[in-house]
This record gives sequence, structure tokens and C-alpha cells, in this order.
Amino acid sequence: MSDASIMLGELKDKGIRIDELKKSIGGNSKLYKFILNGKYYVLKVYIGETVKKTQSRKREIESLYFLRNFDLFQIPKLLLEFSPDDGLCLQYIPGKNPRQNNRTNLEILRSFRKLKKIYMDSPGFINAVDACFSTSDVIKQIENRLQHTDFFNDRSLKESLDNLKKLTQYEFPKSSLTYSFSDVGAHNMIRRFSKYWFIDFEFFGQDSAVKMISDYILHPRNVFTDNSIKRCFKFASDTFGIDAKVFFDSIPFFAAKWATIVSKRFMSGTSSDLRVNAGRLINQYLELSSIADPELIVRKVVNSR
Repeated sequence: MSDASIMLGELKDKGIRIDELKKSIGGNSKLYKFILNGKYYVLKVYIGETVKKTQSRKREIESLYFLRNFDLFQIPKLLLEFSPDDGLCLQYIPGKNPRQNNRTNLEILRSFRKLKKIYMDSPGFINAVDACFSTSDVIKQIENRLQHTDFFNDRSLKESLDNLKKLTQYEFPKSSLTYSFSDVGAHNMIRRFSKYWFIDFEFFGQDSAVKMISDYILHPRNVFTDNSIKRCFKFASDTFGIDAKVFFDSIPFFAAKWATIVSKRFMSGTSSDLRVNAGRLINQYLELSSIADPELIVRKVVNSR
């Protein structure tokens, strides 16, 4: 099939109403809802360079088919026969993003346990995008980002990286190997009555639960209390055999990487409010990247939102 713009144009020519579901700066895709033959669908259109769009689309197709083999998640049905070359047509899930609260947090932790079970049963799927199995992997990814992109607060990012390089590097526990959605939170979930649906699988793959849970805790859209963070650490110990000390030693590395992620996504923002917010987040991540005290790390994460 042709590209998404042609598909959307053809739908409009037929008098079909098309609604854009969400708008965001620096996102990887755009979502459009439409009704056809009495049924609602979502068209996910990938944005960015052609190679990146092709890779994201291929990864998401493979991930959706792979996960459906296990029937452990509520995930949207893929309609590949109606999908354009730069997007995917998916079943529309009526509902809304859940609140980031204890119930949602519990549902996400349950999904992590299910992903571990799938990994134990069938460990052959490819690595997640930006998978990390050691602190050295995180450093390499930060270095790559700094080499290929202009950043807001560039000098501070490089200073943070230099400081992290001086620390002892280590491998994450083998017990932490699992599958990961790689971008998890209420923003990538739909709640319909008592059921929670997971969406967005373009980064899915094999990863370490150290990275998976650290990213979940550090993601700027996710909100935690002291107790909910400590619950995550206890869950990680019970499910993956990861001691809390591993997270306290690793979070500074992932915080520095999140500084580069936020910086890149907001560099193109024209709104002064967005740039101020980006600067605040970047500085908080950079500050977190220099902290070694566990209690202070928890307080900084809780108070950074």
C-alpha cells in the first residue's frame, strides 16, 4: 500500500471523519482515529527518517505477533492488510489513559512479571531498542547521542559523562534478563472498565530488568511516592533477584541518559515554557546522575515531577 498521507486523503475524500488522538513534541508517531464500515480504527503513522520509520514499523509488527502467541496481555489487534508502508492500522480501544497511581503501578509491575515469564518460555526475540546489560552499555549510548546530536546544556552533559566514566563499571545480573516494552507508563496504556490495555511496541525486545525498571522510575511522565518506588525495588528483588543497591548504583547512569533524551526532544520546541520545563528536567537528571546516597536518590526522584 502507499504511504499514510495518501490513505488519509482517500478516507477524507470518502467523507470519513479523521481525528488526531494526541499531539506531542518530539514523539515517534502520530495517531489518527477513524470509523469504517461501522468499526473504529487507529492509524499509527511513524515520523522521522525513512530508515527509522521502516525499522520501527517492522519491530512493532514482529512484537505484536510475538506477544499474541502468549495471550498474557490485552493488546490491540493489528490489521496489516489495511496498513500503509509508513504506518499500522490497529483496533481502536475505547477508553482513556489511566491515572499514574498505585493501581496503575501494580498493573505495570504485573506486566513486568508476565514479560519475565514469556522470556523464560521463549527467549529468542531480538534485543530491545537501546537495550542495556551493563553500565558500560549506558555510557556507550550516551556517548553516541552526544556525538550525533546538538544538546541543550551540552557542557554539563559531557561533564556528567566524564564523571560516570570514572566509576567502576559492572554487568547487570543474569537473573535480570527479560523482555521489555522499553517505554512503559500510563501514557502507553488504555484503561477500559477494569481492563488495562498496553500499546506502543516499537521498542520491544530483550533487555535487563535493571534498565526496564530504572527507565520506568525515571520517565518524566511517571509519578511516584516514596512507597511506590520502594515497592518497585522489592518487586525487582522478588521477581528478578535484583538487589536495591544495583538500582542505586545504576540510576545515576540512566539519569544522565534521560538528560540527553529530554534535551533532544525539546531542542526543537518553540514554546519558551517548554524550553524552561526541559531545562528544569535536564538539570534534575544531571543532579541525580551525581548522587550516590540511596535515600537522597529516592527523594530526588519523588520531588522531580
